[in-house]
Amino acid sequence: MAKELQRRFEGTGATAYALHPGYVATELTRHFNGFANLAALPFQMLLAKNPKQGAQTSLFCSLSSKAVPGGYHADCADSPCMPTARDDAAAKSLWEYSVRAVNLDFKGR
Repeated sequence: MAKELQRRFEGTGATAYALHPGYVATELTRHFNGFANLAALPFQMLLAKNPKQGAQTSLFCSLSSKAVPGGYHADCADSPCMPTARDDAAAKSLWEYSVRAVNLDFKGR
């Protein structure tokens, strides 16, 4: 979606990015039941980024000239994605399906 949205933004000065912030320890687990919350705790303690660290890739895309518009980013860098995510025809098809699915009257390109 970011690839097609970026194509539609061309000439507007707006940019679109796809990104993965990583596994971030937030208070989301407070909504888990007791066992799931307990099971998630070791992962949060050992593997998770804190919220400040988790925000870095979003900030990178917003502020860095190294971020690739329409690209996929992780850990503050352009990252490889699946071949289907690089397919222009698939991106356009997904965009058109999504516009119909949500009954959106999008006047973009």
